Amino acid sequence: MMQKLLAKYNESKKRSSEEGKDNTIEPDSKRSRPISSSSSSTPVNSSTTTAVAPSPLSNKEVALVFQGCEGFANSITHYYHFLFGMLFPMIEYHLKNRQKALGYRIATDIGPMKRLLCELPLNLTSLVGPENSKTRNGAKNDRNYVVLPAYDCFLEQIYTDPYTTKISKQTITAILTFFDQTIPDYIRQTKTYDVLLIERTNQESYYRDMETEDRHRRSGANLRSISNHQELSNRLTEVFQSREETFGSVTLERASIYYQYHLFKHAKIVIAQHGAALSNIVFMQKKSEYTVIEINPTAQVLAQFQDSARSHFRNLAKHVGLDLITVQQKHDHSAIDCEEVIQAVEQAYMKLSSAKNKTEVLLDH
Repeated sequence: MMQKLLAKYNESKKRSSEEGKDNTIEPDSKRSRPISSSSSSTPVNSSTTTAVAPSPLSNKEVALVFQGCEGFANSITHYYHFLFGMLFPMIEYHLKNRQKALGYRIATDIGPMKRLLCELPLNLTSLVGPENSKTRNGAKNDRNYVVLPAYDCFLEQIYTDPYTTKISKQTITAILTFFDQTIPDYIRQTKTYDVLLIERTNQESYYRDMETEDRHRRSGANLRSISNHQELSNRLTEVFQSREETFGSVTLERASIYYQYHLFKHAKIVIAQHGAALSNIVFMQKKSEYTVIEINPTAQVLAQFQDSARSHFRNLAKHVGLDLITVQQKHDHSAIDCEEVIQAVEQAYMKLSSAKNKTEVLLDH
């Protein structure tokens, strides 16, 4: 799968080079195109998320097209690619154009991610189905569509490419402010944890119904899991039961986007297996004493692809200013050494304690 992804990325770069362009998706301010004027569409809300066939665009409606930077058109239906390849670019576009009071037609199939999108206070007029979905290449010559940049570019070879458009820290700050200003009160009041352990659960029916050998058709525990997760959770409970910091184990497969934001905003140490849930570390407070512990089933993968394999969240952590510790797992569904994870947690905890002591000393003076 990794070879296929990188081959597709390199092929895309080569094709762009032959056309006299690089592989960068220009920011929306440069790529926005005029929208045709015609009849209006019916707004979409969280209770009416049925995908529809496209109708003519109104003069206050924009058709937005997304495609993951890492090369797969269907990857946008998975959370990591959805968050950075679709949602963040769309919020960025919305914040720049909020005075225009635009309606948004989503012209790319986003699968079950439409449930998350419809939570946000954005004027969605329609969501297309797979049969009418537009990709970046399919829309680039059509004046009726706006192609937004893709920021799901944290795979090592893509992230280190100087021609890759990376999301700026200023844009991340603006998006986090948007979340903070629009989060529902009932979610704002839900319990959070200083130390957060993520458990993978069964995938949604969308992926099960479409499951093939293609890994982009799988999700959740069907893709990866920790067979002794409960044992790890019990050990962490023991470790933190006598400490000031709170500990909790949660699942996120069907969680609200705002709930995920809320959990990670208040987390100081996050422990999770390599996977899309770690995309949420972008919501953490950017403090050097906060740590991400990634349980990475790398043994077999690294033997074939060396250091670039599964590097997404190491690069994301670096990009947003967080520390990341890797704990290796033998394979995608094996048990892990709980004491090795505890050792990594204690290392992260010492950083927290040291920062707290320094703060107390400064306050005393």
